[in-house]
Amino acid sequence: MSPNRWSVAVFALIGAAGLLGAAMPIAATFRFAFTLFGVVILWFTLFLYRRPPVAAAEFVRALGRFYSTTASRIFTAAFLFLLLNVALEASVKVARSLNRKASIQHFQQYGDRIYEVYAGLGLSRADVHTLLIECFQRPVLFSSFEQFKERPIRGRFVTVYPEGYRDSSNEAPWPPVQDHLNVFVFGGSTTFGYGVPDGQTIPAHLQRAITGSRPERKVVVYNFGAGFYFSSQERILFENLILRGVRPHVAVFIDGLNDLGHPDGNAYHTRTLERMMERRTVSRDFFLADPGGILENLPIRAPIERRLAFRRDAARGKDSGAKQPTSTGGESVLDRYLTNQRLIRAMAADFGVETVFVWQPIPAYAYDLRYDLFHDGISIAGSAEQRAAEAAYASMAARMQSGTAARDVLYLADIQKDRQTNFYVDEVHYTAEFSDEIARHVFDHMKSRNLLAAKDSEYARRQPARFDP
Repeated sequence: MSPNRWSVAVFALIGAAGLLGAAMPIAATFRFAFTLFGVVILWFTLFLYRRPPVAAAEFVRALGRFYSTTASRIFTAAFLFLLLNVALEASVKVARSLNRKASIQHFQQYGDRIYEVYAGLGLSRADVHTLLIECFQRPVLFSSFEQFKERPIRGRFVTVYPEGYRDSSNEAPWPPVQDHLNVFVFGGSTTFGYGVPDGQTIPAHLQRAITGSRPERKVVVYNFGAGFYFSSQERILFENLILRGVRPHVAVFIDGLNDLGHPDGNAYHTRTLERMMERRTVSRDFFLADPGGILENLPIRAPIERRLAFRRDAARGKDSGAKQPTSTGGESVLDRYLTNQRLIRAMAADFGVETVFVWQPIPAYAYDLRYDLFHDGISIAGSAEQRAAEAAYASMAARMQSGTAARDVLYLADIQKDRQTNFYVDEVHYTAEFSDEIARHVFDHMKSRNLLAAKDSEYARRQPARFDP
């Protein structure tokens, strides 16, 4: 092999090594650097192969022409790529302004079935569009210990106060008034009430049920539900409220669905924060600047990811019946949930707070999915996701039947059994009617334990809570 061919081979190997380095499990910035390095070297290798160096002057002239051509092509490609993204973003904005329905993911997934569940609430189609946008299209807000929380909003159907609780149509004061009997309700998006107006959430219905019973003193229910929250985050939020001196008389925790969705115990945005910190750390020690989220948020990514997701979902639906249930870490998830119960219960007892732990119903368990309007994902009968959730819930049912459940546990997982009606506004979130039913179960449980009595705890008499101004 001639020296020129040897040099081509060496550069080709170096370029290939750079591309292989980009596939390593390292920080994104380093992967980008390896990719850029590999592409440049391979491009230069192509030049050497096509123009083997003979005379120095001729080689320099050829290299100059090669550089000019390459720079022109890169600039043109980058400009066209930028123009494509700008045009795509503009077209999406215009389409959404002309048709609000097109911007709502629910309609892309479920179609006009969405309207059926709101017939009893007297909402127009435009009202439904506004409600879904206010519920599902609000970015979350950073929170120091819980990782994130619901972003404050004053909308037509959704109101979230800066302190983190959703309006329950009860004019709840902040800070809470100690003369009232204050009930804090914690949970995920089903507790927050994704898909229903402020006055139709579980806490709002609970407020009306309690008020209708004419308690000895005013009872105020606060909705601290938040999308994606599971028992660990709820425990941290409860602890943080106690640290701030905001102490309820009764704390209700509604869980089940989201605990199964977090088998590793990490909060929903953990990986996003990890990537941000990786980029920031690398950028301090490497000359490449932190690329931030620019590449992740390019408009062109959305249709590509939707297409890939569609193909994955189609493949999963095609052979879902033949798959084994995916692991949700069922037993370990239940152990973690019960440990969180114990930690919450111990702290609550020390601060004079009564507790209620609700194990919630989900469509994947003890429910005939033929009556579910939205069995499109984890609720597909016989799918791996449905069977995994069903297995975990069956294990929880066995634990409840063993007689070891504490007095403050309310088991509602089987209240859908043998009933021929739809309970959901989408794949997992409850209708207004089902939220009312769950709230009445919670109310009956609280009433049976005499939690709504006017008598305060010994702790409260000895040491009134300090409320955060």
